[in-house]
Amino acid sequence: MDLPFTREEIARFHESTVTSQDRCIDPQTWKDLDLAGYSELLAPKTSIFGQQVLHRRLKLGMPDGSQTENHLPYRQLLRDPVLSGQLEQAIAPLRQAETEIGGALFVHSTTKMPPWLRYTGLFPVAIFLMVAALKLSLLWMISIAIALFIVLYVQGRWDEEIGETRGLFETIQLLLNVARSLGLKGRANPHALLHEFVGLLPQVQKIHGKFTRAPLASAIPGVAIYADWFLLSNIRQHFKSRRKLEENITLLQRCYELTVNLEADLALARHLCNQSQIC
Repeated sequence: MDLPFTREEIARFHESTVTSQDRCIDPQTWKDLDLAGYSELLAPKTSIFGQQVLHRRLKLGMPDGSQTENHLPYRQLLRDPVLSGQLEQAIAPLRQAETEIGGALFVHSTTKMPPWLRYTGLFPVAIFLMVAALKLSLLWMISIAIALFIVLYVQGRWDEEIGETRGLFETIQLLLNVARSLGLKGRANPHALLHEFVGLLPQVQKIHGKFTRAPLASAIPGVAIYADWFLLSNIRQHFKSRRKLEENITLLQRCYELTVNLEADLALARHLCNQSQIC
């Protein structure tokens, strides 16, 4: 079952990328033609990513001289149902996305890293030394109390932001998973539609898995909570992901564009395949 997204969320990618040079359909024509409804007609079995591109294409209309170039991908898919089925399967995980990320990728701001972040690796060592020397002095008990206060303060300060961005980073990881899968598929079975995915594969593999916790930490009950409170794992992961986002923003934008356009082409091919006549 596909997750529901609002029309505002679907329109966010277009609003984040539209320029003054783009000739968009005016709001009245959009309403008169009920293009929002037509966009929804194309949307079944399509993730928020594909829906955003379908919306953008309808908003921009058909540029002059683009009949052959822009229609070629989904015409190829129409002629090759086997390939379409394979790509549908590879791109299906995108439908698990719970967060819209188009706006974040194309309208992003630089995050200022807290100066104390570089010292968080020493915190577990300090806790261990305090506990080991607990019987030596009351001062150590006071030190532990101070350390726990620092943990509570840091967690409280960043808890809301971490919660808000967790979905963003999980969805970015989902996007990378699909882009990597398409790159590997294109390497094994070369095809023009997958050529650029193959070209991006080395870069995608380099940052693959960098936006979420290690699988072991998520798989064992209690490990994640322990790591958060005693190792500040969630704080470090949050800023690590922020840094990776900023360092690789151009790559992530390109992955997004390639992947979502392919999904939109698959949606169009699927829709046209069910029509008795095609103009």
